[in-house]
Amino acid sequence: MSTLPGFAEVRSLRAHFTSFAFEPHAHAEYVLGTVQDGVQRYSHRFGESYLQPGGLFTINPDEIHSGAPALQSGYAYRVVYVPQQTVLEAFADVPGADHPRYFLRPEAHDPELARRFSYAMSLFDEDYPENRLEAESHFVACLRDFFTRHAVPDDAEHVGANVRLAARLKCFLYEHAAEGVSLDELAQEAGLSKYHVLRTFKAATGIAPHAFLNQCRVGLARQALEKGHSLTEAALAAGFSDQSHLSRRFKALVGMSPGQYRRQLSR
Repeated sequence: MSTLPGFAEVRSLRAHFTSFAFEPHAHAEYVLGTVQDGVQRYSHRFGESYLQPGGLFTINPDEIHSGAPALQSGYAYRVVYVPQQTVLEAFADVPGADHPRYFLRPEAHDPELARRFSYAMSLFDEDYPENRLEAESHFVACLRDFFTRHAVPDDAEHVGANVRLAARLKCFLYEHAAEGVSLDELAQEAGLSKYHVLRTFKAATGIAPHAFLNQCRVGLARQALEKGHSLTEAALAAGFSDQSHLSRRFKALVGMSPGQYRRQLSR
């Protein structure tokens, strides 16, 4: 995984998996990508999808999903992680751009956009920086079309009380991820019983609070690695008891070990 050239806030990943299966997880950013080879079995809020070459996946921030190979030969994909603020800036000239945008479905049938997205990514891989302007222009055009064609403005007024409570608890978990959080502390923050907190959080997010806490810790470790810290330092900064615990959780959610991730950053 690396930063997309010209877009410091956007991360990019090109990967091939033959047997690895992601645990259910979510990202703070939008996740946009295409399957380039093989077939991916993709679990999401509507069930399961099978994405073949040219298939686009469109994941909203904080949306629970997982992925695994559907065939023994595995699958390859190209994906970008785009912060919500970047999307707002891309639509700054559009009425209603102050609302976040929301993908109604976790996959999109749009062969033309899939081809253009793959081409834009290839420019970054092969011809950058010689064709820097072309690569960046194609990416911005693809980004706009992802959202123009397949997303709608998300009106926060329609968000239910349970979703708002879960959002507050997610902020609390992230803020205290490094030192750890007990169920009683989470219940106190919510003003509810711990049994109610568990039911409400999982109903709103699709995962238990401890699973979300692990995601927060992996995110903290990833940030530490990106700042040049060692694996041991990253584990301690993220609240893991040792490096082996970090490695196990990191690979389950990122798809590669912390060491592999760190080596990619130095390329």
